[in-house]
Amino acid sequence: MAKDSDNLYDVCPTDTTRKNIFINGFPCKNPAQITASDFKSSVLSKEGDTDNFQRSSTTLVTAAEFAGLNTLGLSVARTDLDVDGMVMLNRVNYLI
Repeated sequence: MAKDSDNLYDVCPTDTTRKNIFINGFPCKNPAQITASDFKSSVLSKEGDTDNFQRSSTTLVTAAEFAGLNTLGLSVARTDLDVDGMVMLNRVNYLI
């Protein structure tokens, strides 16, 4: 019988002030201190610098910059393409 994993750590924003309890690499914030700001970030709202050979820019955000991603196993990315811009691919498949 298949089921979802335990939801105990579905809401675990990063607490950068504590260094003693680690879940997925970062300590969890006290549930009583979690706020809505833990689940929003302005990092991806900024346009990337596309003044380069590929005319593209990718910004990657992890739990280190976006506390709400902690323990979810996720990273979030923004890719900006200029006119005639390109994304250099390799043999590895990506989920975009």
